[in-house]
Amino acid sequence: MSGYPTRSDLNKKKKGEIKALLEEKEADTSGKKAELIDRLLDIYSDEQYLIRQVEQDLKDDGENDDGDYMPPPPPEDDDDEEWEEAEVLELSAPRDALCHCDRLKFIFSATILTILGLAAHMQCTTEECRAPKSIQDIDWLKYRIEGSNFKGFENMGFHEWKDMLQLKDVLIIVVGLVTLVYALKCILVHHVAVTSEQKRVGRSWEVLWLLVSGVIHLWFEGTFVFFRHHEFYLKMNIYMVADWRYGNPMEPGTRAMEAITSVMEGPLCLLVAYAAVTGKIWRHPAQLILTTCQIYGLIWFALHPMFDSSIQHLSTTPFLFFAVAFGLNGPWGIFPPMLWVQSWRKILDSLQESHDPFAHIKED
Repeated sequence: MSGYPTRSDLNKKKKGEIKALLEEKEADTSGKKAELIDRLLDIYSDEQYLIRQVEQDLKDDGENDDGDYMPPPPPEDDDDEEWEEAEVLELSAPRDALCHCDRLKFIFSATILTILGLAAHMQCTTEECRAPKSIQDIDWLKYRIEGSNFKGFENMGFHEWKDMLQLKDVLIIVVGLVTLVYALKCILVHHVAVTSEQKRVGRSWEVLWLLVSGVIHLWFEGTFVFFRHHEFYLKMNIYMVADWRYGNPMEPGTRAMEAITSVMEGPLCLLVAYAAVTGKIWRHPAQLILTTCQIYGLIWFALHPMFDSSIQHLSTTPFLFFAVAFGLNGPWGIFPPMLWVQSWRKILDSLQESHDPFAHIKED
Protein backbone atom coordinates (compact mmCIF):
# COMPACT_ATOMS: atom_id res chain seq x y z
CA MET A 1 0.00 0.00 0.00
CA SER A 2 2.92 2.31 0.62
CA GLY A 3 3.91 2.05 -3.04
CA TYR A 4 0.94 4.16 -4.21
CA PRO A 5 0.93 7.98 -4.12
CA THR A 6 -1.54 9.58 -1.76
CA ARG A 7 -4.25 12.02 -2.84
CA SER A 8 -2.37 14.81 -1.08
CA ASP A 9 0.82 14.02 -2.99
CA LEU A 10 -0.97 14.07 -6.34
CA ASN A 11 -2.78 17.32 -5.59
CA LYS A 12 0.42 18.98 -4.44
CA LYS A 13 2.25 17.84 -7.56
CA LYS A 14 -0.59 19.08 -9.77
CA LYS A 15 -0.64 22.54 -8.19
CA GLY A 16 3.13 22.87 -8.48
CA GLU A 17 3.21 21.88 -12.14
CA ILE A 18 0.33 24.19 -13.10
CA LYS A 19 1.93 27.08 -11.22
CA ALA A 20 5.24 26.54 -13.04
CA LEU A 21 3.48 26.39 -16.41
CA LEU A 22 1.51 29.57 -15.72
CA GLU A 23 4.70 31.41 -14.80
CA GLU A 24 6.32 30.26 -18.03
CA LYS A 25 3.32 31.23 -20.08
CA GLU A 26 3.14 34.79 -18.72
CA ALA A 27 6.01 35.81 -21.00
CA ASP A 28 4.61 33.99 -24.03
CA THR A 29 2.02 35.53 -26.36
CA SER A 30 2.23 33.20 -29.36
CA GLY A 31 -0.22 30.58 -28.15
CA LYS A 32 2.21 27.65 -28.53
CA LYS A 33 2.58 27.06 -24.80
CA ALA A 34 -1.17 27.51 -24.46
CA GLU A 35 -1.59 24.48 -26.69
CA LEU A 36 0.80 22.53 -24.48
CA ILE A 37 -1.12 23.50 -21.34
CA ASP A 38 -4.36 22.47 -23.02
CA ARG A 39 -2.93 19.00 -23.62
CA LEU A 40 -1.60 18.75 -20.06
CA LEU A 41 -4.95 19.82 -18.64
CA ASP A 42 -6.56 16.95 -20.52
CA ILE A 43 -4.25 14.64 -18.60
CA TYR A 44 -4.92 16.34 -15.28
CA SER A 45 -8.68 16.10 -15.86
CA ASP A 46 -8.41 12.33 -15.45
CA GLU A 47 -6.67 12.64 -12.10
CA GLN A 48 -9.77 11.96 -10.04
CA TYR A 49 -10.53 8.91 -12.12
CA LEU A 50 -7.02 7.56 -11.64
CA ILE A 51 -7.14 8.17 -7.89
CA ARG A 52 -10.48 6.40 -7.58
CA GLN A 53 -9.19 3.50 -9.63
CA VAL A 54 -6.15 3.12 -7.39
CA GLU A 55 -8.35 3.27 -4.28
CA GLN A 56 -10.70 0.68 -5.75
CA ASP A 57 -7.78 -1.57 -6.60
CA LEU A 58 -6.54 -1.33 -3.02
CA LYS A 59 -10.01 -1.96 -1.61
CA ASP A 60 -10.69 -4.93 -3.83
CA ASP A 61 -7.20 -6.38 -3.46
CA GLY A 62 -7.75 -9.86 -2.14
CA GLU A 63 -11.52 -9.61 -2.58
CA ASN A 64 -11.56 -10.08 -6.37
CA ASP A 65 -8.90 -12.73 -6.82
CA ASP A 66 -10.99 -14.39 -9.50
CA GLY A 67 -9.77 -11.83 -12.01
CA ASP A 68 -13.27 -10.73 -12.97
CA TYR A 69 -12.81 -7.16 -11.75
CA MET A 70 -13.21 -4.50 -14.45
CA PRO A 71 -12.17 -0.91 -13.71
CA PRO A 72 -14.98 1.65 -13.99
CA PRO A 73 -15.09 3.78 -17.17
CA PRO A 74 -13.59 7.28 -17.09
CA PRO A 75 -16.05 9.80 -15.69
CA GLU A 76 -17.80 12.24 -17.95
CA ASP A 77 -16.66 15.83 -17.69
CA ASP A 78 -18.97 17.61 -15.27
CA ASP A 79 -19.58 21.30 -14.83
CA ASP A 80 -17.13 21.61 -11.93
CA GLU A 81 -14.26 20.17 -13.95
CA GLU A 82 -15.09 22.33 -16.97
CA TRP A 83 -15.27 25.42 -14.78
CA GLU A 84 -11.93 24.62 -13.15
CA GLU A 85 -10.22 24.13 -16.52
CA ALA A 86 -11.76 27.32 -17.90
CA GLU A 87 -10.56 29.21 -14.84
CA VAL A 88 -7.00 27.96 -15.30
CA LEU A 89 -7.01 28.86 -18.99
CA GLU A 90 -8.41 32.33 -18.25
CA LEU A 91 -5.73 33.01 -15.65
CA SER A 92 -3.02 31.76 -17.99
CA ALA A 93 -4.13 33.74 -21.06
CA PRO A 94 -1.10 35.31 -22.79
CA ARG A 95 -0.55 38.97 -22.10
CA ASP A 96 -0.53 41.56 -24.83
CA ALA A 97 3.10 42.61 -25.41
CA LEU A 98 2.14 46.28 -25.64
CA CYS A 99 0.34 46.10 -22.28
CA HIS A 100 3.11 44.26 -20.46
CA CYS A 101 6.13 46.46 -19.80
CA ASP A 102 9.26 45.26 -18.04
CA ARG A 103 12.69 46.72 -17.32
CA LEU A 104 14.31 45.69 -20.61
CA LYS A 105 11.49 47.13 -22.73
CA PHE A 106 11.50 50.34 -20.70
CA ILE A 107 15.27 50.85 -21.00
CA PHE A 108 15.19 50.06 -24.73
CA SER A 109 12.40 52.57 -25.43
CA ALA A 110 13.84 55.23 -23.11
CA THR A 111 17.24 55.07 -24.84
CA ILE A 112 15.75 55.54 -28.30
CA LEU A 113 13.46 58.37 -27.17
CA THR A 114 16.43 60.11 -25.51
CA ILE A 115 18.41 59.99 -28.75
CA LEU A 116 15.39 61.33 -30.62
CA GLY A 117 14.93 64.13 -28.08
CA LEU A 118 18.54 65.28 -28.48
CA ALA A 119 18.31 65.48 -32.27
CA ALA A 120 17.47 69.19 -32.53
CA HIS A 121 19.97 70.24 -29.87
CA MET A 122 23.06 68.50 -31.24
CA GLN A 123 22.77 69.66 -34.85
CA CYS A 124 24.49 72.59 -36.48
CA THR A 125 22.62 75.81 -35.64
CA THR A 126 25.08 78.49 -36.82
CA GLU A 127 24.06 81.18 -39.30
CA GLU A 128 26.00 79.35 -42.03
CA CYS A 129 23.96 76.24 -41.37
CA ARG A 130 20.70 78.14 -41.32
CA ALA A 131 21.34 79.87 -44.66
CA PRO A 132 24.29 78.76 -46.83
CA LYS A 133 25.82 81.47 -49.00
CA SER A 134 25.21 79.70 -52.29
CA ILE A 135 23.77 76.53 -53.72
CA GLN A 136 27.27 75.54 -54.89
CA ASP A 137 28.35 75.06 -51.29
CA ILE A 138 25.88 72.21 -50.77
CA ASP A 139 24.29 71.17 -54.03
CA TRP A 140 21.33 69.26 -52.57
CA LEU A 141 20.13 72.18 -50.45
CA LYS A 142 18.18 73.74 -53.27
CA TYR A 143 14.98 73.32 -51.31
CA ARG A 144 16.38 75.56 -48.53
CA ILE A 145 17.39 78.40 -50.82
CA GLU A 146 15.34 78.49 -54.00
CA GLY A 147 11.57 78.32 -53.96
CA SER A 148 11.15 76.35 -50.78
CA ASN A 149 7.46 75.72 -50.12
CA PHE A 150 7.90 76.35 -46.39
CA LYS A 151 10.49 79.14 -46.51
CA GLY A 152 9.66 81.80 -43.94
CA PHE A 153 7.91 79.38 -41.58
CA GLU A 154 11.05 78.00 -39.93
CA ASN A 155 10.33 79.59 -36.55
CA MET A 156 6.56 79.61 -36.50
CA GLY A 157 4.69 78.99 -33.27
CA PHE A 158 1.50 77.10 -32.53
CA HIS A 159 -0.88 79.80 -33.77
CA GLU A 160 0.96 80.22 -37.08
CA TRP A 161 1.07 76.44 -37.49
CA LYS A 162 -2.63 76.16 -36.68
CA ASP A 163 -3.41 78.74 -39.39
CA MET A 164 -1.91 76.36 -41.95
CA LEU A 165 -4.46 73.69 -41.10
CA GLN A 166 -7.67 73.42 -43.04
CA LEU A 167 -10.59 71.39 -41.76
CA LYS A 168 -10.90 69.33 -44.91
CA ASP A 169 -7.19 68.44 -44.80
CA VAL A 170 -7.44 67.32 -41.18
CA LEU A 171 -10.54 65.26 -41.97
CA ILE A 172 -8.85 63.57 -44.93
CA ILE A 173 -5.84 62.61 -42.83
CA VAL A 174 -7.65 61.54 -39.64
CA VAL A 175 -10.75 59.96 -41.18
CA GLY A 176 -8.69 58.28 -43.88
CA LEU A 177 -6.29 56.75 -41.34
CA VAL A 178 -9.07 55.57 -39.01
CA THR A 179 -11.14 54.15 -41.88
CA LEU A 180 -8.28 52.17 -43.42
CA VAL A 181 -7.10 50.77 -40.08
CA TYR A 182 -10.64 49.83 -39.05
CA ALA A 183 -11.32 48.14 -42.39
CA LEU A 184 -8.12 46.08 -42.17
CA LYS A 185 -8.85 45.11 -38.58
CA CYS A 186 -12.38 43.98 -39.50
CA ILE A 187 -10.98 41.83 -42.29
CA LEU A 188 -8.53 40.17 -39.90
CA VAL A 189 -11.05 39.61 -37.09
CA HIS A 190 -14.15 38.64 -39.09
CA HIS A 191 -12.74 37.01 -42.23
CA VAL A 192 -9.22 35.77 -41.48
CA ALA A 193 -9.53 34.69 -37.83
CA VAL A 194 -11.30 31.36 -37.30
CA THR A 195 -10.89 30.43 -33.64
CA SER A 196 -11.72 32.55 -30.61
CA GLU A 197 -8.00 32.83 -29.82
CA GLN A 198 -7.28 34.20 -33.29
CA LYS A 199 -10.08 36.75 -32.89
CA ARG A 200 -8.63 37.79 -29.52
CA VAL A 201 -5.23 38.37 -31.12
CA GLY A 202 -6.90 40.29 -33.96
CA ARG A 203 -8.37 42.71 -31.40
CA SER A 204 -5.09 43.11 -29.48
CA TRP A 205 -3.03 46.30 -29.25
CA GLU A 206 -0.17 44.55 -31.03
CA VAL A 207 -2.18 44.02 -34.20
CA LEU A 208 -3.71 47.50 -33.95
CA TRP A 209 -0.24 49.08 -33.82
CA LEU A 210 0.98 46.98 -36.75
CA LEU A 211 -1.99 48.11 -38.85
CA VAL A 212 -1.60 51.79 -37.92
CA SER A 213 2.13 51.65 -38.59
CA GLY A 214 1.63 49.87 -41.91
CA VAL A 215 -0.94 52.38 -43.17
CA ILE A 216 1.25 55.33 -42.17
CA HIS A 217 4.30 53.82 -43.90
CA LEU A 218 2.40 53.06 -47.09
CA TRP A 219 0.19 56.14 -47.28
CA PHE A 220 1.89 59.08 -45.59
CA GLU A 221 5.54 58.23 -46.16
CA GLY A 222 4.85 56.80 -49.60
CA THR A 223 3.24 60.13 -50.50
CA PHE A 224 6.38 62.02 -49.48
CA VAL A 225 8.53 59.88 -51.76
CA PHE A 226 6.48 58.94 -54.81
CA PHE A 227 3.75 61.58 -55.16
CA ARG A 228 5.58 64.86 -54.79
CA HIS A 229 3.18 66.81 -57.00
CA HIS A 230 -0.03 65.14 -55.92
CA GLU A 231 -2.63 67.29 -54.18
CA PHE A 232 -2.42 65.25 -50.98
CA TYR A 233 1.26 66.05 -50.66
CA LEU A 234 0.44 69.71 -50.05
CA LYS A 235 -1.48 68.68 -46.93
CA MET A 236 1.75 67.38 -45.40
CA ASN A 237 3.17 70.91 -45.05
CA ILE A 238 2.10 70.64 -41.41
CA TYR A 239 5.03 68.27 -40.89
CA MET A 240 7.57 69.79 -43.26
CA VAL A 241 7.74 73.06 -41.33
CA ALA A 242 9.19 71.11 -38.38
CA ASP A 243 11.52 68.80 -40.32
CA TRP A 244 13.09 70.66 -43.23
CA ARG A 245 14.47 67.49 -44.79
CA TYR A 246 10.96 66.83 -46.13
CA GLY A 247 10.93 69.93 -48.29
CA ASN A 248 10.50 69.90 -52.03
CA PRO A 249 12.82 68.61 -53.39
CA MET A 250 13.31 66.19 -50.51
CA GLU A 251 16.76 65.69 -48.97
CA PRO A 252 18.16 62.66 -50.87
CA GLY A 253 19.21 60.58 -47.87
CA THR A 254 15.85 61.06 -46.19
CA ARG A 255 14.02 60.24 -49.39
CA ALA A 256 15.99 57.01 -49.79
CA MET A 257 15.22 56.00 -46.21
CA GLU A 258 11.53 56.79 -46.62
CA ALA A 259 11.40 54.82 -49.88
CA ILE A 260 12.69 51.74 -48.03
CA THR A 261 10.21 52.37 -45.23
CA SER A 262 7.26 52.69 -47.58
CA VAL A 263 8.07 49.83 -49.95
CA MET A 264 9.39 47.28 -47.44
CA GLU A 265 8.24 48.12 -43.91
CA GLY A 266 4.68 49.11 -44.85
CA PRO A 267 3.71 45.77 -46.42
CA LEU A 268 5.74 43.89 -43.80
CA CYS A 269 3.65 45.50 -41.02
CA LEU A 270 0.46 44.17 -42.58
CA LEU A 271 2.06 40.77 -43.19
CA VAL A 272 3.17 40.46 -39.56
CA ALA A 273 -0.32 41.45 -38.40
CA TYR A 274 -1.75 38.65 -40.55
CA ALA A 275 0.83 36.19 -39.20
CA ALA A 276 0.01 37.18 -35.61
CA VAL A 277 -3.70 36.53 -36.10
CA THR A 278 -3.26 33.23 -37.93
CA GLY A 279 -0.43 32.01 -35.68
CA LYS A 280 2.10 31.50 -38.47
CA ILE A 281 5.42 30.00 -37.40
CA TRP A 282 7.35 32.75 -39.19
CA ARG A 283 5.57 35.56 -37.33
CA HIS A 284 8.33 36.35 -34.82
CA PRO A 285 11.28 36.16 -37.28
CA ALA A 286 9.40 38.56 -39.56
CA GLN A 287 8.47 40.80 -36.63
CA LEU A 288 12.09 40.90 -35.48
CA ILE A 289 13.19 42.02 -38.96
CA LEU A 290 10.43 44.63 -39.13
CA THR A 291 11.08 46.16 -35.72
CA THR A 292 14.84 46.17 -36.31
CA CYS A 293 14.27 48.19 -39.50
CA GLN A 294 11.93 50.59 -37.70
CA ILE A 295 14.34 51.11 -34.80
CA TYR A 296 17.25 51.61 -37.19
CA GLY A 297 15.25 54.13 -39.23
CA LEU A 298 14.29 56.14 -36.15
CA ILE A 299 17.85 56.22 -34.84
CA TRP A 300 19.09 57.29 -38.28
CA PHE A 301 16.40 59.98 -38.32
CA ALA A 302 17.69 61.33 -34.99
CA LEU A 303 21.43 61.00 -35.68
CA HIS A 304 21.39 62.46 -39.18
CA PRO A 305 21.14 66.13 -38.05
CA MET A 306 23.89 65.54 -35.48
CA PHE A 307 26.46 64.36 -38.02
CA ASP A 308 25.64 66.87 -40.76
CA SER A 309 27.29 70.10 -39.67
CA SER A 310 26.59 71.87 -42.96
CA ILE A 311 22.94 72.76 -42.46
CA GLN A 312 20.19 72.87 -39.86
CA HIS A 313 17.58 70.18 -40.46
CA LEU A 314 15.05 70.46 -37.64
CA SER A 315 13.24 73.45 -36.25
CA THR A 316 14.32 74.37 -32.72
CA THR A 317 11.01 76.06 -31.96
CA PRO A 318 9.70 74.11 -28.94
CA PHE A 319 6.25 73.52 -30.40
CA LEU A 320 7.39 72.52 -33.87
CA PHE A 321 10.07 70.18 -32.59
CA PHE A 322 8.44 68.52 -29.58
CA ALA A 323 4.80 68.50 -30.73
CA VAL A 324 5.35 67.83 -34.44
CA ALA A 325 8.78 66.29 -35.17
CA PHE A 326 9.25 64.48 -31.85
CA GLY A 327 5.58 63.80 -31.15
CA LEU A 328 4.76 62.23 -34.51
CA ASN A 329 7.89 60.04 -34.53
CA GLY A 330 7.91 59.17 -30.82
CA PRO A 331 5.57 56.14 -31.02
CA TRP A 332 8.21 54.32 -33.10
CA GLY A 333 10.52 54.66 -30.11
CA ILE A 334 8.02 52.86 -27.87
CA PHE A 335 6.14 50.10 -29.67
CA PRO A 336 8.80 48.60 -32.01
CA PRO A 337 11.29 48.09 -29.13
CA MET A 338 8.59 46.31 -27.10
CA LEU A 339 7.71 44.03 -30.01
CA TRP A 340 11.43 43.48 -30.71
CA VAL A 341 11.96 42.21 -27.15
CA GLN A 342 8.87 40.01 -27.45
CA SER A 343 10.12 38.36 -30.65
CA TRP A 344 13.68 38.03 -29.36
CA ARG A 345 12.49 36.16 -26.28
CA LYS A 346 10.12 33.97 -28.28
CA ILE A 347 12.86 32.96 -30.70
CA LEU A 348 15.22 32.17 -27.81
CA ASP A 349 12.52 30.04 -26.16
CA SER A 350 11.95 28.16 -29.42
CA LEU A 351 15.67 27.50 -29.82
CA GLN A 352 15.87 26.26 -26.24
CA GLU A 353 12.88 23.98 -26.72
CA SER A 354 14.35 22.57 -29.93
CA HIS A 355 17.56 21.81 -28.03
CA ASP A 356 15.68 20.20 -25.14
CA PRO A 357 11.94 19.81 -25.88
CA PHE A 358 11.16 18.82 -22.27
CA ALA A 359 13.19 21.53 -20.53
CA HIS A 360 10.07 23.45 -19.46
CA ILE A 361 8.62 20.25 -17.90
CA LYS A 362 11.82 19.28 -16.11
CA GLU A 363 12.01 22.58 -14.27
CA ASP A 364 10.60 22.23 -10.76
